[in-house]
Amino acid sequence: MSAELSKIKIDTLKLMAENNEMRSIVQTIEEEIDSKE
Repeated sequence: MSAELSKIKIDTLKLMAENNEMRSIVQTIEEEIDSKE
């Protein structure tokens, strides 16, 4: 049971890390667009 929970927690953390990466990529793109205007 606890091993299953640990795996779920790790998967969740991986997803959150991916979302943070995506957010920073999007932010970088937005900043580039802003600087071109």
